[in-house]
Amino acid sequence: MGGAACLAGAAYAAVVCQLACVVSLLEDAWLLTAIRRSRALLAGKFWPAAAIFLTLDACIVALLMAYTVLVVAVRDALGLRLAFLLAAGVGMTVALWAVLVVTLVAQPVVYLVCKNHHHEVVDNVHLNYVGEYERLAVDGDNGVELQPAPQVTTTA
Repeated sequence: MGGAACLAGAAYAAVVCQLACVVSLLEDAWLLTAIRRSRALLAGKFWPAAAIFLTLDACIVALLMAYTVLVVAVRDALGLRLAFLLAAGVGMTVALWAVLVVTLVAQPVVYLVCKNHHHEVVDNVHLNYVGEYERLAVDGDNGVELQPAPQVTTTA
């Protein structure tokens, strides 16, 4: 019973921390603020987010365990050839890369869905920073000063 409680707590922390990573980047929040904000965003959408993140985490763990069994343990037991082991290693590496890329794409998508669920506007100030630029010294500089882009305001 204690193991199940520990596993459930780890799963909850994994979901909150994965969303907190996105919150820390897009909302300019630091450690505990990002975690609090992540928990607030997950309210009402925790189970769908947990299903997505925990499925992807389970795929990563399964691939790592399969790599250990296929490439390391089977080699000693069956005496397989180097070509098979190399192909298995490359295949597992590509599969792990694909799951990691899908995970990195899923994190901001879940963030945007949670923000939409709470009827919050996605503030894109941190996504495309418009501010003062510092002049950089470049070889062949023609002396052109960079100016901040004008902000377009619309009134409805």
